[in-house]
Amino acid sequence: TGVKLVIAGDGPYKRKLEEYANVKGVKKAVDFLGHISREELYRRISGAKLCIMPFKKTRHMDTVLPNKLFEYMALGKPFAYPDLPGFREVLGINHEGKYEADNKDDMRRVIENMLSNEKLRKSAGKKNRELLKEITFEKEMQKLLGLYHLILKQA
Repeated sequence: TGVKLVIAGDGPYKRKLEEYANVKGVKKAVDFLGHISREELYRRISGAKLCIMPFKKTRHMDTVLPNKLFEYMALGKPFAYPDLPGFREVLGINHEGKYEADNKDDMRRVIENMLSNEKLRKSAGKKNRELLKEITFEKEMQKLLGLYHLILKQA
């Protein structure tokens, strides 16, 4: 398809992913970069057509967000991401890149749709950058303080 998957990092799944790509016969379509500098990472992200966040649904992922979400947004990149609570809070419920968590077919559908539609990628990237402008320290602190007040009222 002319698509090149680029995976940065030396995390615990790197070796398994390399083996998987080899077994599936797609090793030439995947670049495993290992650890790279922050500058190189941003250069790679800036040049990407689409960024993908293939997180599984876990108790941990129900309560956190990866930093890369905000990096992708700041760089105005379109991305595919799982429909999990933290992502929903930041991106809302109607976002082009959302796929059903732990559903490979839906993730594939979203990725294929985004890769085949340049206009959609550009509008999603622009929307992502605009959404990031809505996230401020003050707004997030008010949410946190509201949560603390709620907890203290129940104690």
